[in-house]
Amino acid sequence: MKILIYFLLIGSFAYADLWVIEQDFVKFGKKEAYERCKKGLLKGPVFGYKDINDPEYLFLSPLKAVKGVEMPEPYASTINFSIQTLHEYLPECAFVPRGKESLLSYPAVYYSIYSIVPGDAPLFEEQVKKIAADKKAPFRTWKVLAGSDVPKYVIAVFGDTADEAKKSAENMEFIPPSMKPLLRNEKHGAAILRRDLSTK
Repeated sequence: MKILIYFLLIGSFAYADLWVIEQDFVKFGKKEAYERCKKGLLKGPVFGYKDINDPEYLFLSPLKAVKGVEMPEPYASTINFSIQTLHEYLPECAFVPRGKESLLSYPAVYYSIYSIVPGDAPLFEEQVKKIAADKKAPFRTWKVLAGSDVPKYVIAVFGDTADEAKKSAENMEFIPPSMKPLLRNEKHGAAILRRDLSTK
């Protein structure tokens, strides 16, 4: 059913730029069981990350590769809840060095979720495009297509360590002081790439 809804939402968006991001929130003490079950359910390409501070796993997949998967009881019993959201990847609001196009190229990511005042999304995107043109550090931007507090954006800054990625994000200043009125709310976090929970 979720996949059908995604296709109904596509509209005029470029199909190749649509991604599904899944967030799994794991029950206390169920980490090992969850990971064991999850590995058996992965259908590629999927890029898996483990949040550093929270019992949360993030999985990024191009929409064209997403297939409906039933949630078996052993897996369902390891999570509190799971959220899937549809995103449009914005290549002009990203800097990806040549040879580093794969999400497997960097072991860590610092992510920021920005909810923007309706009507001001174009101003925010122009700011991110300027930062991308400066080529300071590798990052990607996705726009959330449906859900609460839209327009909303996810910006992932990559690095060899979570601290390195965080410092790069802070230096790029996606929301400078002059643009604070555009911001409704924000959330930040860091995650480590889990190659064993990723497929090529």
